[in-house]
Amino acid sequence: AGIIYTVPVTVRGVRLRVAGRDTAAARIASGRATALDARVFGLPPGADSTVRWTSSDTAVAVVGIDGTLLARLPGRVTIAAASSANPFLRAAVT
Repeated sequence: AGIIYTVPVTVRGVRLRVAGRDTAAARIASGRATALDARVFGLPPGADSTVRWTSSDTAVAVVGIDGTLLARLPGRVTIAAASSANPFLRAAVT
C-alpha cells in the first residue's frame, strides 16, 4: 500500500513524429505548415505500410496524404495516422 511503480509503456503500431520530434501535443501557428511523419510497425513482411491521415476538425487544421499539416484557425484538433493495412494500428497528436 502506498507504493507507486512507474514503468515505460510502448504501444506497438504507429510511431508519429511532428517536425522530426516524437510528441503527443504540438503548437502550430495559424497559416503555418509542418511535416508529420508516421511509421507503421508490427505488420507482416510485404504488407502495405502506408497510413491514412485524419483531422478531427478540418476548420482548424488539415493534413494531406503526404503528412503535411496546415493550421487554418486557432483551436484544438487531433490529427491521427492509422495503418492502411490494419486500422487498429494508429497514433494521434493533439
